[in-house]
Amino acid sequence: MNVNLFKDLQNPILEVELEKDESIRAESGAMMYMSSNIDINTHDSSTDLPESLSDSVAKDILSKSLFRAIQKKGQIAFAPPSNGGILEIKLSGNSVYADGVSFLASTPELTFSIQGSLKGMLAGKSLFLQKASGYGLLFLKYFGSLIEKDLAEGESIIVDTGHLIAYEDSVKFKIQKPREGKHIQAGEWIICKYVGPGKIWLQTRNRAEFAKVVHRYLPKK
Repeated sequence: MNVNLFKDLQNPILEVELEKDESIRAESGAMMYMSSNIDINTHDSSTDLPESLSDSVAKDILSKSLFRAIQKKGQIAFAPPSNGGILEIKLSGNSVYADGVSFLASTPELTFSIQGSLKGMLAGKSLFLQKASGYGLLFLKYFGSLIEKDLAEGESIIVDTGHLIAYEDSVKFKIQKPREGKHIQAGEWIICKYVGPGKIWLQTRNRAEFAKVVHRYLPKK
């Protein structure tokens, strides 16, 4: 497998050259173009979904497709749906927690599971985290520009979860209520605190807040 991440483009794309019978996993709908000999399996079962989510919207959001080159080499490219970029993370037996809608693609060796939703629901932001584990490459999409923080042991950072892309499994996630008497708007009544050591990746734009801005200008029914 030969992976080319075109970062120099204003809106980067991921292009992958597959050897015969090689495959890559990607978010459903992320494919930009591909060779005619690429086979698509839209019923990829790489993500371990809790039974309570099996019939929910979450299953559609987190669904993945498996693309395989048959008979000969093939090429396929993936593109994020919004302005921003693509983050490449190499896993070597460790795990990364990613925002539920950040997944773009991965090598097929990685396994996925859904983590919680309680913390996200309390935050009034993202409902799900995807845990990616194993040995291979993980590609995440982000909105806006990329900010990487490398937290030292015990170092902490407070983040609006709408700006979260991912964090390493060595980073601890805590939720805290703000001090009493402090004025807080809806959806901002808790603090999301990440404690090192480890890396955390952030995006400069918030998809949910951007959607609210766009909604204001949509024609009213």
